[in-house]
Amino acid sequence: GLDLGVVQDSQDRSRLMKLKSWAQNSGWPAELRAAALESYSHNVSDDDVGAIIESFVESDDEVLKLGAMRAMIEYGPGHFTRFLELQLRSTDIDTREAAALAMGQSTDESVVPMLTMTAREDLEPTVREAAYMALGNVGTRAALNALVQLRANASDDEVDVIDASIQYATELQELLEIRAGLFDM
Repeated sequence: GLDLGVVQDSQDRSRLMKLKSWAQNSGWPAELRAAALESYSHNVSDDDVGAIIESFVESDDEVLKLGAMRAMIEYGPGHFTRFLELQLRSTDIDTREAAALAMGQSTDESVVPMLTMTAREDLEPTVREAAYMALGNVGTRAALNALVQLRANASDDEVDVIDASIQYATELQELLEIRAGLFDM
């Protein structure tokens, strides 16, 4: 955190430790613990973040699971992909939306088929839009191709979101190609 300028002094460290302790304190309300974890997850230099997220994922409390997915957005979904895929099938709209957004933080192409299916089949527009944005964030060629195909059957209301996601994915691809070219020199 100090290297990134997020934690600048002992007072900032103290605040982060409070957030961590609140997230881990099972005596606190689930809403507070979830919000504390989400805020603390910005501190990606702490290996405990992943462990706390995992404990929330394994919880029976839906508020904690939702908090874990929101923390994954900041921390990165990594090995939580299978959990997120299951959450895309939830009956809760917020849970499906958070899962799609968290999956969008992955660079793993294995999330593209599930996000594409969600974008195509979910009945809730906000969840479909989250899946479009997630595909744009993944930014691989497979994700870009999926977005182009999804655009062909999208409603007029969704075309702008898809176009923005396509633009973002295209720019990301261009940056990756430039970066690869620099390293090939």
